[in-house]
Amino acid sequence: MNKDIINKSIDLFLLLMFALPIFPTILKSIIIGLFGISIILYAIINKLKFSFKNFIISSSIFFVLILSLFYTENIDYGLKKLVTMISLVLFPFLFSFSLNQKIVQWYKNINLYLWTYIASILILNIVAFIYHFGHYKFDLITHYITVTRIAQGGYNIHPIYLSMHLCVAIIFSIFIFSKEKKKAIKVIILLINTILILFLFLLLKKGPIIGLFIVITIYTVFKNSKKIKFAFMLFIFISITSIFIIPKLNKKFVELIKIENINQDNIKSSTNIRYSIYEFAIKAFKSSPIIGHGIGDYRDVLNETYKGESEFLYKKKYNTHNQYLSFLTSIGLLGLLIYLFNLLKHFNNAFKRSNLILILLLVFYSFVMISENILEREDGVIFFSFFINFFALKSISKIPDEL
Repeated sequence: MNKDIINKSIDLFLLLMFALPIFPTILKSIIIGLFGISIILYAIINKLKFSFKNFIISSSIFFVLILSLFYTENIDYGLKKLVTMISLVLFPFLFSFSLNQKIVQWYKNINLYLWTYIASILILNIVAFIYHFGHYKFDLITHYITVTRIAQGGYNIHPIYLSMHLCVAIIFSIFIFSKEKKKAIKVIILLINTILILFLFLLLKKGPIIGLFIVITIYTVFKNSKKIKFAFMLFIFISITSIFIIPKLNKKFVELIKIENINQDNIKSSTNIRYSIYEFAIKAFKSSPIIGHGIGDYRDVLNETYKGESEFLYKKKYNTHNQYLSFLTSIGLLGLLIYLFNLLKHFNNAFKRSNLILILLLVFYSFVMISENILEREDGVIFFSFFINFFALKSISKIPDEL
């Protein structure tokens, strides 16, 4: 088998991994599969060592979920969820091979991969907007959240995950901007970010927007630069002004200070719905706090908790809308602690190696998990697992800090 072909194949498929959002659902699986095969072949040909320690720690949450099948009744649903979450074990496995030589090469070309992702998100949003504008004209502003979810065929995506893509693209652009010396490129980045932010406000998802705000705040503190602080203050001013003067934005964020239980006679806003869901999820957790109800039964247990208490939630069959509460109800306090241990280990390694991009991604995803079960849908778990494990390579590999 030709080593050079395998070597080039890995680089090509890695590039396609960063371009994954622009591919329809069926092609995403094929690209991930080819990327995995290319790494395995490369490891076999070059007789690379495999770090079982890194693999077990990084994928520990998935093995806990598998173990929960032993005390769950709805095995079919449990297996279905495990298939959806397979990325939690796949990417830790692939990146546990001793890929030091490739990692140095990848990090030397890191801007290429970041630009690829940014471009894919930009293309995805602009093309979708132009396509839908032909059907809805200016009514698209009102219906955009719905059409992205149901009217794009193989490109259908829930607005919360599209918002997350936009935020991650902005985070990547900030990383490039901080190292870029050419003023023309910096201007292009600012223009791209303006477009990305406009789409972010069009989708009106509070969780990702607030998560991005927190990330930018942390980045500003880390860099301690007057220019960056000025840009940060400008971003905050524009954002707050937009929230006050744009009615739809204002309505969304006002929900955060008017939180009520939906059993009361009030408007069923997304914030109020989540508030009520969290109350019921905590009740479900308390009935089996240590090991949870199992990956197959936690949804049924939550629905039974709704029954007789909230007809609205029971009919809608809402999940926990909080990844941490989802772990508490499915695999209990023990499972959540194992997940948090893995998360803190990533944070610790990232701080030791000044791996800022990983720190920012961890903060962003950790915050968004407060309002969404991002590890239980492919649009969330694939990118979370791929990005966290890829950028963690710098933390665990022997490559120069400046890369």
